[in-house]
Formats: sequence, C-alpha cells, structure tokens
Amino acid sequence: MTLPDSVVTVGRNALRGADCRSIDLGAGLRQLGRDALRGATIHGSLSLPADLETLGAGALTEMPNLSAFAVTGEGPLFVRDGVLYVQREGEPETLLRYPLGSKRSFFVVPDSTEVLGDGCFAGAAGLERIYAVSHAIRAEFDSFAGDDITVYCHTDAPLYGQGAELEDTVRLLPLDGLDTFALEPETRSIRVFNRSGETMSDTLVAAEYSAGRCVRVRVWTLDLPDGALQLLDLGDAGAETDSLRLFYVKEGSFVPLMEDMTL
Repeated sequence: MTLPDSVVTVGRNALRGADCRSIDLGAGLRQLGRDALRGATIHGSLSLPADLETLGAGALTEMPNLSAFAVTGEGPLFVRDGVLYVQREGEPETLLRYPLGSKRSFFVVPDSTEVLGDGCFAGAAGLERIYAVSHAIRAEFDSFAGDDITVYCHTDAPLYGQGAELEDTVRLLPLDGLDTFALEPETRSIRVFNRSGETMSDTLVAAEYSAGRCVRVRVWTLDLPDGALQLLDLGDAGAETDSLRLFYVKEGSFVPLMEDMTL
C-alpha cells in the first residue's frame, strides 16, 4: 500500500488492522491519527515521512510482524538499524518505536538516546535484553508495558532510579557491574578501523569464540553512514563457534556489554 504524496492526514483508526506486505505513507503526510495503524499486519517495512509532525497515541502499536521502519526525506524522524527515533529542536533524542517483528534477542540503545518513548518496546516478545549506554537515559512509564525484559544501564542514569515504578515489567541491572573485556591468551588481535575518518561511536561488535580463539567478528553500525566502518578479523575462521561476546565501541574503546553467551 502506497499513499500519494497529496495525503496530509491519516485519521483515527484509518488503517487499523490492515494486512499488507508493506506500507508507504507518502512524503506529504504530516498527521497520523490516534490508533491509525494499531494492530496492522505488515510483513515488510513501514515507511514514514521524516517531516511527520503529529503521531497519535497508539498509532504505531501492536504490529507484531513489522520487522523494520523506514523514513523518507530529512526531518525530525529518522531510523537506525530499523528502529524509529525522533529529535526535535531543543529536545533530546527519543527512541519512538522498536519493530516488534525483529528476531533479535538483545538491542543496544545508541549512546545519544536520552528518552525511551511511551510504549516503545511494548509487545516486543522476542526481545530479552536491552543495553542502555547513555548516562542520561530515562524511560516513559509504559516503555516496556507487558514485556519481560532485562535492561542493563548505568547506575547514575535516571533510568536506573526508575526501578520502583517499572518493577512489574522490567528488570534493571547495572551495566557498570558487567565483566571487563579480555582476549584469551591465544587470540590474535581484533582491529576495527573507521574508513571515513569519523569518530567511532554507537557501534555494536560481536566477537565469536571457539576453543579460546576468536573465529569471527561482526559489526553493526548504529549511527554512521553505510560503509563507514571496515573490519579486520585476524581469527581462525575455520573453527566452530561455541560462544559470543558483545562489546560497544565508544570513542575508540571497547565497553563490555555482557558475559559470554553460549550459542
């Protein structure tokens, strides 16, 4: 389904429960009404205009098959790694919505994100762990409504202090207390360098290990242009992998995210 660019407003409940491969709301849309797409079955992506001005309550909720958001044009709305964010003049960056159809069991919130919006992770059944690296991050009351999620964050972040009001839907654990990163003695170096010359930040690195050796490294760039990072993996690619370590690259240094995870 593709709406023409002449459509400026999509009203309340207008596309509620729609069943489409994908939906493109058109470049001219400025207002998306309350519950406009609630419960829609979208098997591909939902494309929104970057200049959308009004997002009604519940407009993008209960879409369990949606695997990614997309944004056309330049404006306050933008997408990183399929997740929808907004930044308006004078306001901190807010994570608006996580795609409920994503198959990931963990998610790293970019360091620049300071607010987890109302209901942004609500209904994310496959999501088990969230890593919030920002020291300024906080959550709206219903950010995790109905979910069973563990969130790792810094103890000095406002989010950590919200434990009492979020205790029924989320477990908050200190990011500061996770084990430090150390290569096994026989592991050769992992080197990640930035081809574009930009500062490395908001990057997730997954290092796969087998028999004490790094066998593969994967990099997901969360805030840099496609192709900005290159990876040099000096491990033994022929060995079978039995564990995974996750790291967050911030200003050129590795920040550990979690303990070893058996595959």
